Amino acid sequence: MAAWLLAPQFTRSCHRQTPLTACKSNLKNIGTALEMYSTDWSGHYPPNLNLLTPNYLKTLPECLNAERVTYRIATGLNAPLNHGRFQDYYLVECTGTSHQDVNIPADYPKYTGIMGLIEQ
Repeated sequence: MAAWLLAPQFTRSCHRQTPLTACKSNLKNIGTALEMYSTDWSGHYPPNLNLLTPNYLKTLPECLNAERVTYRIATGLNAPLNHGRFQDYYLVECTGTSHQDVNIPADYPKYTGIMGLIEQ
């Protein structure tokens, strides 16, 4: 197993990030942790994000706007936005309407291993 642990970057920042910027950073950190997990588990992604702690993330980050963990994972052929029908695919999204105040639709932003960050 990988010995690295990722901590949410917004907690170490010397300036305050907007909730949307912090959320995007959380998604990228989760994506990095998923890739490390996949390397250790023969190309497989976890069925839920809780399996990333404590070996890949100290804790699951919270969306600042929601003040709770709102991140959800979908994997495999039937995952949303998997237009190429890749088996080794994941999508992580911030669920709910946490970012409507800045005109971000429900269940966004999202992050995939193929497309990266998807804001809307």
